[in-house]
Amino acid sequence: MLQGLVAGATAVAFLVGAVLALTHRGQPGTRAYVALMVLNAVMALALLGTAIDRVADETAARGSLFCWFLSTSVWATFAIEYTGRGPVMTRRRTAGIVGLAACTATMSIAPGILEVTNQALTLLVFPLQVAVLSLSVFGVFLVARSGITYDDLPLGRSVSLSVAGTSLTVIFTAPVLVEVIGVDRGIRLATGILAVSAAAFLVGQLAFDVLDGEPSTGHLARERLLDEMSQAVFLIDREQQLLDVNETAVETFGVERPLEQGQTLESTLGESPDAADSGPVTLGTRAGNREFEWRRSELTRGGDTVGTIHALRDVTERRTDEQRLAVLNRVLRHNLRNDLDAIRAFAETLGAADSGQVAPETVASRIETTARDVASIGDTVEGAEQLLQGDGVDRQRVDVVELADRIVNRQLAAYPDGSGSVSGTAEPISTDPRILETVLAELVENALKHGGEPPSVTVTVREDGSGLDVAVRDDGPGIPEHEQAVLLEGEETPLNHGSGLGLWLVYWGVKRLGGTLSFDTGTADGSTVVVSIPSFEGT
Repeated sequence: MLQGLVAGATAVAFLVGAVLALTHRGQPGTRAYVALMVLNAVMALALLGTAIDRVADETAARGSLFCWFLSTSVWATFAIEYTGRGPVMTRRRTAGIVGLAACTATMSIAPGILEVTNQALTLLVFPLQVAVLSLSVFGVFLVARSGITYDDLPLGRSVSLSVAGTSLTVIFTAPVLVEVIGVDRGIRLATGILAVSAAAFLVGQLAFDVLDGEPSTGHLARERLLDEMSQAVFLIDREQQLLDVNETAVETFGVERPLEQGQTLESTLGESPDAADSGPVTLGTRAGNREFEWRRSELTRGGDTVGTIHALRDVTERRTDEQRLAVLNRVLRHNLRNDLDAIRAFAETLGAADSGQVAPETVASRIETTARDVASIGDTVEGAEQLLQGDGVDRQRVDVVELADRIVNRQLAAYPDGSGSVSGTAEPISTDPRILETVLAELVENALKHGGEPPSVTVTVREDGSGLDVAVRDDGPGIPEHEQAVLLEGEETPLNHGSGLGLWLVYWGVKRLGGTLSFDTGTADGSTVVVSIPSFEGT
């Protein structure tokens, strides 16, 4: 009689819990919670049936066991959704977990129904039973940890749900002990444990409003904050294996989720963290080469290091601005001042030209030439401002061979004595045509301006992986090694600086395109500047 009352009250408690939960449809895990309450109510009704002699003990035991397997899987699903921890519960994953439980339940009760004994089936079903039981334990762990470790869940909610989940989990002991205590006592034990679970669930709803708040808010907020950070964040364990990355890392470096087993930070970025000890490091991204400031923070627990957080901030634009200020400062202090001093000296000489020592036409020509150089500096500065303004690049399909041919012909119109050619074949790439045209035009003009007598320029285009290499070769005296070093290092010093702005304009443009700039010193005469341009296909 008592067993029937307990089982009936338990079923009512679960059904009341399901009805109350329906008023919180928008909260995390509500659907799983309602399904859990219904399954537990069915389990309680099966136990009630045997208490009032309407259902055979064996039938009630099998029905309860089947419902228990389903309930534990739904409990795990609820805990994951409710706490916001663990994997994202898509419909496919939920169906997989519940399907596993249903399959395990069927294989567990089938031998008893068919009255057969199959040792192979027993060995096969045991690991599945352990897996389902582990899911239930995992659900209890998530709920308890959210309340104790992360403070995402108030203690009352955490305790009530933990007790309910634990009680639901240990019901499995009843069928295990049947061989020892008998079927009748096993059913009583299951009824009592299920009643404790019902009471804990109902107390949690009525006293602690377990479905009124969103316990996953704290965790999800931290996760959202991490994903919305402009820095690429990588979490690695003590074995240097990647554990997780944020959305910025996925978008910037093309990291694929889920992460591969044994994947390391160095294999992902192509560079060791130690490379950042001396300053910003250049890394390949989906948008080409970019400069990053690399910071590390150790994760400790009890004084032991358990992992490391690596945060990479893109400082490409900041570094370019710093370089631009340094170069413009040098131009104003050195180049521009020298040219103006020269114009003043020529003007003074022209004023004293009646001495007959210097022809006025010669002095006037020198003044005109120097003035043009000053104007050219102004044009280059303006070009640099236009090149660097705005965010990102305007990606378009560009036929680089056709673009190079057009630039060479245009520049030859200004240097009628010069000659030029374009060779190579390549498929169009996706890049910024304005920036690329500025870069190539500056290189071709520089080649004709500083070339031999008469000057010549050769442009060679060739495909290289996912991008192109454009080599611009002249027949002049060559680019001084110290100027090459300045550009390759990306920094000027009082003792080591360039002589103009043109090559810096090229450098900034190439960097904006995510490419690299190099010099081919393998030829005896002239110089070859190689621009490597990535294609932005699929980024």
